[in-house]
Amino acid sequence: MPKTLIVTFLSVIIITIEAKIKNWKDAFHQAQLNENFSSHSYVLLPEKVVSPKVKSKFNTNIGLLAHNGEKVVLKKKAKKGNLPSSYFSWIINEHVGRKLFSTA
Repeated sequence: MPKTLIVTFLSVIIITIEAKIKNWKDAFHQAQLNENFSSHSYVLLPEKVVSPKVKSKFNTNIGLLAHNGEKVVLKKKAKKGNLPSSYFSWIINEHVGRKLFSTA
């Protein structure tokens, strides 16, 4: 990646979390789509939904979080993807840059 591109892109981490109550497959699919613009993509599910079978499906870059009613527990850490990864990464970066450097 050219150095000017690295300097221009402000965001070093963009974390997405897709939360679902029951349908972990839909959450997983959405998390896969989120990888198109984020550096880390997670699925957040209720602890009771995170069975060994469900956890075994998370053998990709996507991370898994479980909520037990009081706190969120990391079940599998997401693997870091490269930024910028797509046009959408640039849109987020532009928004963050405008917020950070806005004089209004």
